[in-house]
Amino acid sequence: MKIKILSILVLLILSCSSLKQNGGELLKNNKNIEIAKILILKDNDSLYFNELRLHLSSALHTKKYMFKKFGQWDEAIKINEFKNYLIWKKCRLFEDKEEFYTVTASGVENRKEMYSSIVIQNKDNNDLFSENSKLKDTLISMFYYGTKKTNLSSDKFYNEYLKMRKSIE
Repeated sequence: MKIKILSILVLLILSCSSLKQNGGELLKNNKNIEIAKILILKDNDSLYFNELRLHLSSALHTKKYMFKKFGQWDEAIKINEFKNYLIWKKCRLFEDKEEFYTVTASGVENRKEMYSSIVIQNKDNNDLFSENSKLKDTLISMFYYGTKKTNLSSDKFYNEYLKMRKSIE
């Protein structure tokens, strides 16, 4: 009898625990995540990169996540009245690796669409959200779950973000 009760308890506990999906599963099963090809102009070259788009409650989620994890951005580029890129150079995304990446955070928030986005390149300017990237799934999981934990309450990020917006107008 004790074994039956114990077995039922274990089953209940296991069935209630949530399993995190990996990046590939998230991309396949979650309509709030997509990879979009975007055109980036760099040193008078036209380059296409894959942008991870997270359809969340604010276009600022990836920017704030990066700010909390890596501090102040290295560069801000105004695209238009409603869009800018915040760029972190030489980010060590993985504590167990001595590799550094360039991370560009952006987002769009208007009547037609709303998403927070990220583009990541390695030191050789390789696109880490490309189909053949070995880190693609890991990065999708990192940013999806990381941004979900990011609180959008007013804090130091907003003060710095508003200063940046005024400085590039």
